[in-house]
Amino acid sequence: MHHSNLSKLRKRFGVKGIETVESIIFNILRVAKIIDTDSMLIDSTVLPDDIIYPTDVGLIFKAFRKMEQFARQYYIPIWWDSQELRQLRREYNLNRKKAEIADLFFDALLIFSAGLRKFEAIVKSLEGPDQDRKKPKSFWIS
Repeated sequence: MHHSNLSKLRKRFGVKGIETVESIIFNILRVAKIIDTDSMLIDSTVLPDDIIYPTDVGLIFKAFRKMEQFARQYYIPIWWDSQELRQLRREYNLNRKKAEIADLFFDALLIFSAGLRKFEAIVKSLEGPDQDRKKPKSFWIS
């Protein structure tokens, strides 16, 4: 069976048709005592839900969170404007116009590149043997 067959059947049968097929199968399994009616597992791939896909901007904000964790761990003051970053993320999440999203992405990229250069300088400036410098690098990679 090809993996797309279920999607094709769902489209062909519609919501009511799938509900009918599901209830027939459920009743057969219940009568045969294959499943317990008190508990049931549901395949979540057929439930309608918004799926969050990683985006370039989302990955940039995730990198900022990692840098913030690092800064807190080493008692380093945050070197970017957190309020500006939050506002930028909020605007990006609320905006769906392609032209404006591109501008917001570019703004986030500019802030991130400056923040990353500062982060690199901070990591290089940490005092201690080379062993200690590997800790921040491994923190960033994880």
